[in-house]
This record gives sequence, C-alpha cells and structure tokens, in this order.
Amino acid sequence: MEFYQLRKTEAQIQAKINLKEGQYKFNFEIQCKSQNNILTLASIIDSVIRNKKYVKINDSEYVRIPVNNLMSLLKLIGPKGDNLRPLYQAPLIVYALESNEVSYETDSRFKEFLVHLQNFTSQKPLELSQNFVGTLREYQNGGCNWLDFLRQYGLAGILADDMGLGKTIQALAMLQVHHETGKRQPSLIVCPTSVIYNWLAEAQKFTPNLSFAMFLGRDRNELLNRIKRRNSGKPDLIFTTYGIIRRDYEILKEIPFDFLVLDEAQNIKNPESLGAIAVKSLTANHRLALSGTPVENRLKELWSLFDFLMPEFLGTYKEFNEQYERPIEIGIESASMRLRKMVHPFILRRLKSQVEKELPDKTDIINLCEMDDDQRSLYLEILSECKQKLFSEIATRGIGASKLSVLAALLRLRQVCCDPRLLKNMKDSQDLASSVKLGALIDMIEEITDEGHKILVFSQFVEMLTLIRKEFEKKGWRYEYLDGQVPPKERLDRVNKFNQDKNIPVFLISLKAGGTGLNLTGADYVIHYDPWWNPAVENQATDRAHRIGQTKHVFNYKLITKGTVEEKILVLQQKKKDLADLIINSDEGIAKELTKDDLEFLFSY
Repeated sequence: MEFYQLRKTEAQIQAKINLKEGQYKFNFEIQCKSQNNILTLASIIDSVIRNKKYVKINDSEYVRIPVNNLMSLLKLIGPKGDNLRPLYQAPLIVYALESNEVSYETDSRFKEFLVHLQNFTSQKPLELSQNFVGTLREYQNGGCNWLDFLRQYGLAGILADDMGLGKTIQALAMLQVHHETGKRQPSLIVCPTSVIYNWLAEAQKFTPNLSFAMFLGRDRNELLNRIKRRNSGKPDLIFTTYGIIRRDYEILKEIPFDFLVLDEAQNIKNPESLGAIAVKSLTANHRLALSGTPVENRLKELWSLFDFLMPEFLGTYKEFNEQYERPIEIGIESASMRLRKMVHPFILRRLKSQVEKELPDKTDIINLCEMDDDQRSLYLEILSECKQKLFSEIATRGIGASKLSVLAALLRLRQVCCDPRLLKNMKDSQDLASSVKLGALIDMIEEITDEGHKILVFSQFVEMLTLIRKEFEKKGWRYEYLDGQVPPKERLDRVNKFNQDKNIPVFLISLKAGGTGLNLTGADYVIHYDPWWNPAVENQATDRAHRIGQTKHVFNYKLITKGTVEEKILVLQQKKKDLADLIINSDEGIAKELTKDDLEFLFSY
C-alpha cells in the first residue's frame, strides 16, 4: 500500500498490520511509516472523514491517500479506529486485507485460529464424556468437533445438517462436555412446542447424568426463583418453547445463560417478529442455531439468524440488503462469493447423500391425476374468476400490496385440486364435483398396504385430512392421526404406536404439525397430498421416514393434479431450492419472491 507525496518525491509509506488472537477477541493493529515519520491511524482516518486527499507526514510534506485500496480497510476499522475486535470479525478483516492486496502479520495463536477456522478438522478431536450414553457416527463426531471449535473460541454458528442426521444428539454431546468441564450457568434450549418432549427424551437417553428442567406451564415462576438463587442446584439444561419466550422474555433477559440453543431456528426467520426480537434479547455466553432449512425463501432469513448469533457480523439489514441480497438477486456473482466466504466458517451443513452411506435409497415419484369433466369445469371457472380479479387489483395497487389476494387466489385453486368440498362460500357444497385425487389416494393406499408397507400421508389442509379420515372410516381402516391440536406429550405416544403396531398401516399428518421432530421410520412410503413451493418444508416431512434408523427403500410420492396450478408449483419449487444452495452449497441462481411473470405462469390455462 503506497502513498505519494504532494511534491514530486519518491517517498513511500509502509503499512504494517498485526493480527493477534486474544480470549474471544483479537487485536487489529496498523502502523504506518514514511521516511522515518510515524503516521497515526487516527490522522489518516480524520483526513478521509474530512474528504481530504492528503495527509501530513512532517512540517513541509504531504502525501496523497490512495482511497481506492484504502477505503474498504478503513470501513472495517471504523471511525474510532478500535483495535480490539470480536473474533468472529476475523474472516471479514482477513478477506478485506487479501482482497486489497494488503500484507499482514499474525502471531502463532491467531495463525492457528485461522487454520481451524477454514478447516475445523485440523484441531484436536473433541473427547466425548464417559457419561455420554450412545455411539456417534463418524460425521456426528465431526459435527461435535465443529461445535467444540466454536465453543473454545467463543464463536456462534448454525448446525445446518440435513433433516434426520441427528443435530439434537450432536448438540447434547457437546453440551455434556461443556457442563462437565466447569461450573456453568444453565443452558437454555428453545424449540417448537411440538418437539420439546423429544428433546427431554433424547437428553434423558444420551446424557442422563446432566440435570434437566422444563420451563413450561404454571411451574415457571418456581423454576425462575430456583435459577436466581445461588447454590440452589440449578439445572444444566432448561427446555422451553418459542411461545413461552415470547411471553416471558422481559423476565428471562435478566438471567445469564451459558448456552442459548435455538432448535428449528428458522422460527426466527422474520426479524420483525416478536419471537425473533424475544430470543435476541436474551443473555448468553454462547449461541447456537440448529436448522435443516436456514434459508427457506429469501436471504433476509439468513441475516436474521446471524443477527441472533453474532449481531453486527452482517451489518444492519439495510446494509446487508444493499451489499448482498439485492446484488445476488440480479445475479452479481461477486456478491454471492463474498457472502459465502464470510458465512462459510459459521455454517456446517452435511447432506444425507454425502455422509449417511448406510441410509437406504429414496425414490421421488410424481403421480399425476387427471381431473374429470366436472372438476375441470369447476377449476377453469374459479381460475377465470380469480385471474380477472387478481390482475385487476395488481394493475391498480401493484404486486406488493396485493400479496394477500395472490395467496387467497392460489388457495382457492389448490382447494379445487385437492377436493372441491374445501371451497368456502359455495352453494350446494355437497353437490360439488368429486375429487379425482382423493380417489387416486384411496386406490394407492389400498395397493401399498396390501403389500405390507406402511405409509405417511401429509396435507397442509386439516379439512382435507378430515375428508380422508371419513373415507378411511367407511372402509374400516385403522390409522393414526396428528395435527396441531394434539398435545405434545400425546404426539410421542401416537408416533410410538404407529412405529410398533403392524396393524396400523397409515399415519395422517398435517404438514405444519408433523414436519419436524418426529421419527417415523416404521413407514417406507410417503405421500404428499398437496404440493407447495417451499421444497424444504416438504423435505422435512419426507425425512420423518427417510432418516437414521430406516432400513427400507423409501418411496416419496407427490400427488399432482395435471394441468393445474399444482403442476406449475413444481417448477417454482426449484427456485426456492436454489436460494439455499446459493450460499450454503452452490452457485446457482435464486428467486426472491413471486414476480409478475411467475403469476402469469401460475394463473395460465
């Protein structure tokens, strides 16, 4: 990095940068020198802030500031020129230095940290506690090593392993080591209500010598008092739900936790939601997010997760949107490369196809259903009505202000495809056209169960599951059932009953209630009755069966009504998949939201 004197001289300024690792922080030091004159960093920053092109090096000489290769560096340093920086900023600083071809020196500890940051397997493997009950697979040991790397350096991250690879057991193994190697504050695990008892059961199974508590129900105040008291036998792990956090965060944020773990962390993907605000207000020494789907629809969700894990790492959302999200949307590859380089050390993602060689194959099958004349006539009638109203509104208000109308129109079309009886405000609802898809489902189940297989049937519509149940009951078929109204404790009982009872061949499950936290390896067939364009959610549901413990080939069916919006949704699903792949896995393009072209496509005949 060279500065040139205002007068014609060959004077140069040498910049010496030192990076030194400390406890959870590092020193970022810059020394500038020219003709034996020491230049303070503050004087350079002051000149830049005042929009000056030169900086004084002695009483009679000035030197030009080469802004083009210095500005990025000065932005990182900040207006105060702080030397002590959070350790998680190290990748950003190093990347900026290397991008601007600025040389730097490090001490041995910082150099070792950078090696571990780029390849955590280079550090000494974590030795699991002798009290851990169970055997980890090779990739799970690797995951524990990565979690321990974050723990040792005071970093945070997202364990984003594919669904069904055991994120819970990896987190528990690391937490056991953590709580057995020092006197700690309790660690708080926040999860959806539907899986809180799964966490408790897994903890009792694999880490039985740790102490647990449930922050639920009317006993919450008693547990709070117990945590606040000194030497009162505080629990090692406390389990609670996002719903409870939303209610009690004003109280909980006054309590210091050791680890704060978010399971199914995509629950805070909307940074403006009360749930996201609540968990971000809590105090903890370490933070960890578990999510098989850290990006479902748009990159703002990834920003929200990092805003919880390491505030300021990706800047404000406005800065993130300007520097990364919007450029990536229009295909600027350099922006996606920068973002991927920044977040890569703090996201660990392994796919089942990469690490779980013992897992049996999965076959995805599209089963097309041809509507009869009556159902097609009704579909075209609804399509014409929705299209006319919707595009008239879009022309007047714009797409952004018409989102609710878009969703409402799509909902009606999907309901016709599933079963016309789902339509609301229709006269003579009992005389509506029959559902070809429902008939196809009954035929499939009859054929599959005759061969001795067990089936999971998912639908997003509880009303559709009700109609399916009525058909089952007419035929005298046994089945299990799960939707959001089933109490968490009872969920496990129904799951165990289905897995163990050979005489119960079908499990009917609402997609929202059953997409996470269930181990249903008793089934080897999965049927998605109705598609939606978030493939990650459907994959989560499928992986209730295609996960560790499954020994049979899994067949995953999607029932699609031919020539309808359902078929077009399959095309848009790929765009949503590409969004996550862009940052976490590959370089493919993305789509942020539905465009006018998307809507023209969806509502075409």
